[in-house]
Amino acid sequence: MVTALRAVFLALSLAFMTAACASPRPLTAQVVGRPSSGQLAEAYGRLPLHFEENRGQADPSTRFIARAGGGRVLVDANALQLAVDGHVVRLSFAGRLAEPELQALDPLPGRVNYYIGSDARRWRTDIPTFARLRYAEVYPGIDVVVYGNQRQVEYDFVVAPGGDPRAIRVRVDGADAVTLDATGDVAIRRGHRTIVQRAPVVYQEIEGRRQLVTGRYRLAGAYEIGFEIGSYDPSRPLVIDPVVVYSARIGVGTASGIAVDSAGYAYFAGENTGAFDNEYPMVNAAFPRRATGLEEIFVTKLSPDGATLIYSTYIGSTFRDFVNGIATDGAGNAYITGRTHAGYPTTAGAFQPTTVGGSEDGSVSFVTKFGPTGALVYSTFLDGTTFDNPADPIRGGVCYEGEGTSIAADAAGHAYVVGWTSTNNFPTTPDAFIPTKPTTGTRCNTYRAGYLTKLSPDGTSLVYSTYLDGNGAGLSVAIDGAGNAYVGGSAFTPSAPPGTLTATLAASGARTGSYVAKFDPAGLPTQTTVIGARPQSISVGADGSTYIAGGESLDFTTVNPIQTAPTGGGFAARLNSAGTAWIWSTYLSGSMTSIAAAPDASAWVVGITNDDAFPTQDPLRSKTNPIEAVVLRISATGSLLFSSPLGDGAAFGVDVDDAGDAYITGRAGADFIPTTPGAYSAPPSGGFDVFVLRLHSASPADAPPTVTITRPSSGTWTGNSIVVGASAIDDVGLVEIQLWGNGAVFATIPCSGTTCSGTFLWITGPLPAAAYEVNAVAMDTAGNETISAKITIVKDATSPVKPSGAAATAVDNPSGGSRCTVGDTAAPNVLITGPPAGAWALLR
Repeated sequence: MVTALRAVFLALSLAFMTAACASPRPLTAQVVGRPSSGQLAEAYGRLPLHFEENRGQADPSTRFIARAGGGRVLVDANALQLAVDGHVVRLSFAGRLAEPELQALDPLPGRVNYYIGSDARRWRTDIPTFARLRYAEVYPGIDVVVYGNQRQVEYDFVVAPGGDPRAIRVRVDGADAVTLDATGDVAIRRGHRTIVQRAPVVYQEIEGRRQLVTGRYRLAGAYEIGFEIGSYDPSRPLVIDPVVVYSARIGVGTASGIAVDSAGYAYFAGENTGAFDNEYPMVNAAFPRRATGLEEIFVTKLSPDGATLIYSTYIGSTFRDFVNGIATDGAGNAYITGRTHAGYPTTAGAFQPTTVGGSEDGSVSFVTKFGPTGALVYSTFLDGTTFDNPADPIRGGVCYEGEGTSIAADAAGHAYVVGWTSTNNFPTTPDAFIPTKPTTGTRCNTYRAGYLTKLSPDGTSLVYSTYLDGNGAGLSVAIDGAGNAYVGGSAFTPSAPPGTLTATLAASGARTGSYVAKFDPAGLPTQTTVIGARPQSISVGADGSTYIAGGESLDFTTVNPIQTAPTGGGFAARLNSAGTAWIWSTYLSGSMTSIAAAPDASAWVVGITNDDAFPTQDPLRSKTNPIEAVVLRISATGSLLFSSPLGDGAAFGVDVDDAGDAYITGRAGADFIPTTPGAYSAPPSGGFDVFVLRLHSASPADAPPTVTITRPSSGTWTGNSIVVGASAIDDVGLVEIQLWGNGAVFATIPCSGTTCSGTFLWITGPLPAAAYEVNAVAMDTAGNETISAKITIVKDATSPVKPSGAAATAVDNPSGGSRCTVGDTAAPNVLITGPPAGAWALLR
């Protein structure tokens, strides 16, 4: 059995990108066609990192070479060497007893060839590659294993039983400074670059389950990094897993939404500020800049390491356009929706290639799909073609407006769109829930109706399309794996919201207002809940519960809130799968713009706040600006796990990958979370720039449950039988509680949900004089387990003896039953309770 100490240096691997040009490029295949630069970047980003043996392609002291994200990592007999801005930062193992043996592990089938110049004697061919390297016995009982994770170099300290992790010291040479900040992060500075290693999360693997262990970095000198580890079982695996983040600044503009695919690519869209047409980068653009001086829509795909733009393109009409939502499917396609005008690019055969809207005052919804490399798959308008409403007496002119507000996509490539329209013949399907527009009015803003539409994968037809309500709008949409659509909307007529009302959670009990509705795969509503707050964003958990965030929450009710009173209208909530009750719901001062459910049932929430007292937890920085972007992580049961200001700006979109990492976008001013080394980094414009931030936080799935023995309790007689009870609580979900007596399991309590309890008879009396030990072990769905404190039950035939100076009178049990104490007795026949310390008492 071994103990693994993991140190993940994602920030380092990002910094390697700066040295790519200096490296000779291996030639391993003939070039059949000429791929675009974006295709090359994307293909390179998917290559597995490997270690190639040095056969003359590097300095003789180098044993192996890895190419991390375009730069080189040189592995010699004692250290890793990293290129940073033309300089070398060297990581070695200080205090080792001898030179460790460097071993190549896991041979790979690929071979590397270098054909440099015309002299064949200088060529290097058929060079073997390996997946991992191992430094054996760097310290007594401690190996170091070096390996690749996507395009990053990582290494683990592997500590056998008896090894001492306190002996580990990583020596940093070539840096200007190595510092440890208040959050526990290590910063390695070289010139104007800073390599950041996030504070570790430490846990032990016990029979496949995790238990957290206290641990942190320490500086063992000006340029040495060590570990301080709390109490742990030295015979069990121990993992130190630093938290990693990238932060990228893309260019002038505002991003309104973000989506992430299973490979870690981030897709985001927004508008470039009209006065700065040339300051947002274009890569493999489907459409060029038009320099209209008005806002133009951009769509960008960023590599998993945050360093490379796979594609970035403009799209739009000759008027001012806006994008409100972006989604991706399992094939790497991106979908956007928003509002546009005549002249917006559409594709041949699309469902609606033309529109009657044309002026800047009139707008229509659109849906556009991009392929994995940014090529246009389809683009269509989505709105009606006629209207019979009169001219608006206030604004003048006719009411011809529509807007797509949110979009989702399933694995098959269907797009689900919600929004609103003022036309009277929005396209619906024959069996639609509401096939005709239910509203009339004399003002543009009273003539709107919400809609929900599902488009075919090729964009040529409607699977279903329905109005949602009267005088309202569809605001947000999400889908589950079964093809159900979850819609957040607003409606303010007696006939709305859609479908049969499941529950009213609004404080006023009102029938109208903001709602969450679930639609089956045929587009028919199956449950509808009035929530009393505007659901600007919606997400669906694996259990069918819905996560909602937004503003305008004056008719809102709270359950287990983080903030109990409205300040600015922001809110976040989790609704149970039946749509009948909040699991948790809370006010959040400011405006919350986006929410995403994580695999562990926690939620990431982003938004804007002007509240200097906005609740924080382990923040990345302090609030220093009047208005700041914020990000929060809320547990499955509503407790605050993490919350931080991000700086001058606003966060408008968040999505979560399969590992629970959060991807956040919006706009950033000058005073904002800095970009990380190697991430895409445009210089601040002096205005607002698009940012993308990837955060990894220790998951509640990493946290073990809490378990206690509830019976027998301190201060009670057990009688002649022993009945044992236990209870447990967990943020993720409990599987079972095992009850142990004298070292063996005697009962198992099955669990479901985040709380669990039970009671079982262990021994039926009369009991022989002896000591009996009981404890409980709780296990959660993430594989973590916790062992409770041990209860010792003592049965003997001798009356207790009062110790000298004791305040209590020694009393025997008149019934002759057993007596209990937590832990061991301090003296024969004297039983001690818990706190207050030093108090003597009979355990009755």
